[in-house]
Amino acid sequence: MIVSLIVLVFAIKDYWNVRNVNKALRKLPYGFDYEKELSIYKIIGQNKKRIKNSAQEFEKYSEWKEYLEIEYSEHKKCDDFYRFLRRRLRNKKNTKDLLMMVLVPTEIAMFSVYYGTNNTMDEVTMIISLIILVCFLVSILSVNYFNAMEEVAFLEDYIEVLFGKEKE
Repeated sequence: MIVSLIVLVFAIKDYWNVRNVNKALRKLPYGFDYEKELSIYKIIGQNKKRIKNSAQEFEKYSEWKEYLEIEYSEHKKCDDFYRFLRRRLRNKKNTKDLLMMVLVPTEIAMFSVYYGTNNTMDEVTMIISLIILVCFLVSILSVNYFNAMEEVAFLEDYIEVLFGKEKE
């Protein structure tokens, strides 16, 4: 139980550090509006989604690719922009990995706390409260994890469209 709590504390600390770095990167140079581009990416081919950040709507990925090639044509040969996007991608991958590191110890810690303490509540009440708490925490962490996965996919596709596979 102690080991899982220690791992959980370090994972949460690392998660917050990476999250703060990502927040600092929101005001991005190179005329690259990350939130807008991510909103566009999320709604490609989905007419029923609500459009955010004045995002354009594309039915096909090929239309999105043409948009990127026109919108960011001056950045295609800019190695600084490429390195900037790669750093952003690495940060998102770290966020995704750290969320996974938090998710598993949280589940273990919750059950360890229940079975490792002398409970004064009856067993049914304790189990129900534990299940509710675990479901709540896991759902929050899972949503953040899947959002991070989607952002990683976005950045990988973005880099591939703008710089091609030869840069990879």
